[in-house]
Amino acid sequence: MIISFLICSLVAYRADRVQPERNAMQAFLAYILQAYEMQGIRELAPSRISDFLQIRYGGTNDAKRKLGSVGVIRGAFLDIQKHLFQQTGENQ
Repeated sequence: MIISFLICSLVAYRADRVQPERNAMQAFLAYILQAYEMQGIRELAPSRISDFLQIRYGGTNDAKRKLGSVGVIRGAFLDIQKHLFQQTGENQ
């Protein structure tokens, strides 16, 4: 499915930009994209970031230790959205 391909390419794209936390960020972004693939577009709402952090890491502080600052996490989340919608727009 095209979403699975996008998951792999987007995770690799974003992870290359976040060096020290690369593997953790890759896993986090894959988790978000998997939720998007299974549940739909509402999973990409900016308000969902804190929910994903709570579910995956138990809270923001633990997530920051593994992924980087809130700005880095939010930036990765927004970059994934931008890339995903750019890719899906090109495929229509």
